[in-house]
Amino acid sequence: MILPDMRAVDVLRHAQRDLPAVERKFQRAKELLVRRQLKGDRKAVVIEIHPYKAPSHNNWLVVLRCCKAGMQAFHYCWYRGADRRMRAIYVRPDGGTAFHYSKHVFDQYSDRFSPDVTAEERLRQFFLENHLWAAHTVDLMADQIEDIVSVNQGWLFGVRDQEENLTLLTTFVDQGKFFPDQHALEERLEFERLLAGMGEGKRNLIRKLREASEGEQRKVA
Repeated sequence: MILPDMRAVDVLRHAQRDLPAVERKFQRAKELLVRRQLKGDRKAVVIEIHPYKAPSHNNWLVVLRCCKAGMQAFHYCWYRGADRRMRAIYVRPDGGTAFHYSKHVFDQYSDRFSPDVTAEERLRQFFLENHLWAAHTVDLMADQIEDIVSVNQGWLFGVRDQEENLTLLTTFVDQGKFFPDQHALEERLEFERLLAGMGEGKRNLIRKLREASEGEQRKVA
């Protein structure tokens, strides 16, 4: 069980141990969501978020996203620190980079989007709105590697722990506070987020079309 004073890396290990049980729990929910999507508008995107308490007593929020391209699941384990403030960690079945969300992320999100709801409802709103993401590394050669994670409502800034394959997200900035020179990067990251919600075949096709279009523009220039 995750304890309030644990380091982020220890939280990650506990969440990873939970993940197989969490995935098994939501197999039926995935099947039902696929049926719902097929019976409705097959071009539509259907999204649900489910709370779950694992056998370890850790708390989870699972976002299920179903569209024509298939099913995606996003797994978030949340907990309260020693100060009783909310924190969370996003873990991936493929072993890809995990994200740890600090209390400051949710404080800043609260100030901008959800000042009048409970902490649990704020987490639900945050992950429902911001489960698709695209990451940008500022400088791979730096002593401390900084990552920018672009989500629907803004950017998350963090520092990577390379040994643990974990990014510690410390700050949330909504799009209304971007500097002028950040908009070009966000345009690229927004495109990557769009691709993240598609099937592999469609992603490859759109990338090829975009590369061809950019090549034509360079020839004209």
